[in-house]
Amino acid sequence: MKSLYLGDSSRWDIGIGEDGNFVFIQDANELAQHLRNKLLFVWKEWRYNQEVGVPYYEYILVGNPNIGLIESIFKKEILDTNEVEKLLEFELILNPNHILNVYFVAISIFGRVEVTI
Repeated sequence: MKSLYLGDSSRWDIGIGEDGNFVFIQDANELAQHLRNKLLFVWKEWRYNQEVGVPYYEYILVGNPNIGLIESIFKKEILDTNEVEKLLEFELILNPNHILNVYFVAISIFGRVEVTI
């Protein structure tokens, strides 16, 4: 039996292994997904803990955003993640159409993790 994964094999959530059992992401792939979700989560969005998330409405989705401040917010969120040991590369691009792209490479307890948002 072939393995079956939902979506791109480097970003899948759940799949069916060769033995027919469910398999879940783990290690570096799990951390990459966690970081992606963490950085896309809006501050005060979750009613059970309003202290988690990124303050998009306060600092990012504003008329004249401060790129230095936005970079520091994202870097802090990344480095405050327990499994992340070091941030190797970080690139934040706000294009003329006001689309924010973030790319970073981190060293974690699982090894190198590369994330694009």
